[in-house]
Order: sequence, then C-alpha cells, then structure tokens
Amino acid sequence: MFKVVLGKQDLKGVIADRDKKQGDIFFCFHREANQFMWGSKELATEQMKEWRRMKKEGEIHMNPKNNRTRIIGGKEWHILVVQYGSSPEAIQSIGIDSLGMGFDDGQFFVDGLIYCFKSQVNRNRIFEYVMKP
Repeated sequence: MFKVVLGKQDLKGVIADRDKKQGDIFFCFHREANQFMWGSKELATEQMKEWRRMKKEGEIHMNPKNNRTRIIGGKEWHILVVQYGSSPEAIQSIGIDSLGMGFDDGQFFVDGLIYCFKSQVNRNRIFEYVMKP
C-alpha cells in the first residue's frame, strides 16, 4: 500500500519523509489522490506483476529511453516511466507528470507516470521483468 506524504509540495520535502525502516524504495505522484506517495518493496513487487500483465495485454509500454538518472536534493534518483499504449508509437496521452518539473538538473517532461527509485538495480529489475517477451 502507498504511504501518503501529507502536505509536501516539493521533492526535497517528499524525500525527507522517506522511511527506510518501513521499506520505502520508490515514490511517485498519485494523480487520483493528488499527493506524493512512497511505496515499499512489497508494493513494487505487486505493481510490477500488474504492469507485466498490462504489458502483455498491450495496455502499457515502458520505453528504455525514459529510464534516466536525475538529481533531487543533490542525490541521484532513478526514473521509470509507465506509458499507456502498446508501443512508443501508440502512446495514449494521459498528460505530463508534474513530478518531472522538480528535478535539480532540469525538467523532464514525459507523457506518462514517473516513478523515482533510490536504487538503479531495483528500477532496472522491474523494467526488465515487465518488458521481457
């Protein structure tokens, strides 16, 4: 389950709320809740299984070009972007994720949902699992 980050409107404040003891490994901006949220390793595992199912059914795509490393508060965060549609050419617009405006090293505008992982290994494993044929 996501852990809501109440009242935080900047990424540095969101990162300050990370609870390593609770197993927080990624955060995102949850559009329906209109809040930043942290997710645990268990949630990431559940989510990647759902994403794999959705990818097999042609509902989502993850473009490796969107896997980037960005800076927040002077530290590296590893980006995973989920886009709706079966391929980069067939993306169904859901709008620009506002999370992409808060990076120290420049804005990252992408149509899709941005997930920020502290570990590049975790990000890459999820990407590889979801996108494997």
